[in-house]
Amino acid sequence: MTFKETHFDECLNDIKDNVPSDWKYVGWYGDECPSYQVNGFQVFVDHPTPKKRTCASRFGIGRINEHGEWLEDVAEFDDLDDVIDFVKSDLNSGSA
Repeated sequence: MTFKETHFDECLNDIKDNVPSDWKYVGWYGDECPSYQVNGFQVFVDHPTPKKRTCASRFGIGRINEHGEWLEDVAEFDDLDDVIDFVKSDLNSGSA
């Protein structure tokens, strides 16, 4: 297993059973972290150990267009439940 594969596994290991089923895995080898797309957002999942992260927060969320292209950073969180609430509430508010 390569470093990148090991890193991606470590990023997802503690949350993989809690990721909602409607989230589409779109991790790409060229990215720093694995990611999912849901409701017009891309959610990057960084390492659970802060010293091994590439970003300050565990989860980075960006708005994407209909082609899956990044438009803008919109939020960062350290807790998966906060991410789940954000992508649901932002969609329900009509701003997504």
